[in-house]
Parts: sequence; C-alpha cells; structure tokens
Amino acid sequence: ALALALAPALVLHPYATMIRNVLMMATSGLVLFSQEFVNAVAQPRLMGSLLTTMVEFSGMAAGMPISYIELGNVSVTIVLHEAAKVFCALFHDRDDGPTFGRLICTEMLYRFIDRFSSEIGSPGHNLKDFHDFHREIADAIRNAVNPVLAKVQAQRGVILALLITEDAEVHPQTDVDKIGVLANLQPLLSSATDILAHQDDAAVHLALEGSSHSRILLWRIDRAVLVVSVSKQVSSSKYRAAIEEARDMLEKVVYLVSNLHLVTR
Repeated sequence: ALALALAPALVLHPYATMIRNVLMMATSGLVLFSQEFVNAVAQPRLMGSLLTTMVEFSGMAAGMPISYIELGNVSVTIVLHEAAKVFCALFHDRDDGPTFGRLICTEMLYRFIDRFSSEIGSPGHNLKDFHDFHREIADAIRNAVNPVLAKVQAQRGVILALLITEDAEVHPQTDVDKIGVLANLQPLLSSATDILAHQDDAAVHLALEGSSHSRILLWRIDRAVLVVSVSKQVSSSKYRAAIEEARDMLEKVVYLVSNLHLVTR
C-alpha cells in the first residue's frame, strides 16, 4: 500500500541557514585557520582573541568552557577539543539555533584535527600548513548528516535511517544495497510526482506498507530523500519527534551544502 502526503514542502530562504565565519584557534590564542562567508562578521580575528579569553575564563570560573553565545542577529557556537588544545568558533545566524551550530562546528573541528594532527602537535605552527582546509569545509558539512541519521536510528522502533542525495550518495555508508534502493526509489517518486502534478502539487512524503512487521517512510528534503524504515510493532509516538527533529536539521544541512558555493568568499 502507498500513501501520499499533500502537505506543502518546507521552503528554506537564503537567510534561513547561513554560516558567516569559521575560526580554528589554539587555546593559546593563535588563529590557525579563518574562513569568511557572505555577511561575515567584521574583524573575526579580533573576536577570536576575545573568545579565547572567554573560553579560558569560563573554564576557570565554572569548570567548563563556554559553548554558545547569542547576540542580536548572530550567534557563536564554540566546540573545544581539550586533548588537541584547539577550538572551533562558528559564527552563524541566530535563527539557526545552538543545536545546528554545534552539529556543524563539531564536524568541522574533528575534520580539522584529523587532517592536521601532526602539525597541531608540533612546537612551531606554520599557518600556511592549515590554509588548504577551506577545500574540506564542504565535506565536513556534508558529513554532518551522519550523526543526525544515527540519532534517528537509535530510537526505539526505527530499523534503518538513510539519506539519499541527488548524486546517488547514500548516507551513512552502510552495507545497504544502494543499487536496489536507488532503482526502486527514483521511479516511485517520479510516479508520485506525476500523480500529484494533476493537482499542481508534488510528492513530499510517502509511506509504504511493506511486510506485516515494517513500514517505509520517505520524505523529500530539498534535493535529497530521507528514508526511514520503522517497525509496525512500535507506536509511532516513540520515534515521531526524533524524525521531525532530524528532518528540520537535515533541511538546513542539505540546503547549506547545496548553496555553499554561493556564500563562500
């Protein structure tokens, strides 16, 4: 059985999800890497020095580093890697919220540390060594979908959670039959779109009743599709909120990846 949802798709505007600056800093205060985007914050390096002071002071006064600062229209998310003595400061629109900021900031930080672990640990830093990180920002953001999907799959009643992009990439990288999934998914969405075209609408959400034990739920998210397999033996109330939260987060990540080339300076 196939059910089609006629609910309007979530439309994200260019101002809905925007990162402005990213800084990678040593806890000593040295700026290791800086990248500006559209509507960048003025003098980010000066801000970085102030953030270093705040991270150090909050650690001493409260026993934990500051992690989020909300200003008028801009927020700053800070993620610290204590072992590497490096933190990432991400300047982004306030409306994006702390959860989104921490997700992107964490992926960038760990990608940076994995890429430059030997350079970070050396006594003398050559800042030119870190310049090439700007080429890896898009991949770091793209990989942010994986922890979102992992959280959904950890919910009771969820069997599997996948995101399939327009480039036929499947996240996360699993042993799922990608060819089989893609071969069945694309014609299904095309057929649903053709049916709804008569109503000047488009397929946003599909539900497939599979075996007596499972159900497959599909959502179109911008240029990607979220696929969630759930158990019929478990009430949807156990996982509905987690899926809705994931959809909101994936909308932002997918939109950001699709438009990153337009906002990067």
